Amino acid sequence: RDWSSDVCSSDLINYPQRYKSIIYQAGRNCYGFTPFEKDYAEEKMNSFIYQLIKHGHESVLEHINISIFIMDIPRSLMEQLTRHRLCSFSIKLTHYVKHKNFDYYDFKDVLNDQYTQLMKKIQNLYNYYVDELKIPHWIAREILPNSCLTNIFMTTNIREYRLILKQRLTKDNIPLMQELMRQLARNLYLIMPECFLDIIEEYDLE
Repeated sequence: RDWSSDVCSSDLINYPQRYKSIIYQAGRNCYGFTPFEKDYAEEKMNSFIYQLIKHGHESVLEHINISIFIMDIPRSLMEQLTRHRLCSFSIKLTHYVKHKNFDYYDFKDVLNDQYTQLMKKIQNLYNYYVDELKIPHWIAREILPNSCLTNIFMTTNIREYRLILKQRLTKDNIPLMQELMRQLARNLYLIMPECFLDIIEEYDLE
């Protein structure tokens, strides 16, 4: 499936290859079975995970962490994502990184050419502060816009990803956030279909 997108590229960085057996062992333990039995048939684990999710027993999904890397996300979206407290974030910071030629999300189709002109003025003023007035860039950054792009390294567990997707795929969110979440949901489904199939189906993401 070609689910590529030019919106805020998200890439999966790390996750345990044995995620199914870990979920299976944790879940079986809840029901009084020895978690380290040898019977880990693929079909049996798949069915068990589907049933756990179907019945809302999602606490066992917290044992699996997934790290993702989101590139070129407007800082306005970053502010929304970082409200999810159970995630760990490492973010490209304007405090440490100079933005003498900052990239920004192109809202020109919505905000017209005045928006583009404003971005250029902000860039020129930022460069003037840093280069001519020798103002430290961690102070000059105060004039940078919400549309200034950043990168996020993000880690959290499957249960939290499911919650984030359900909250951010709704029409209450701006289209850009919805598109980022659609891309993320599809990427997560490709590696862990048992854990995200219901979300793919519910939001018609196939």
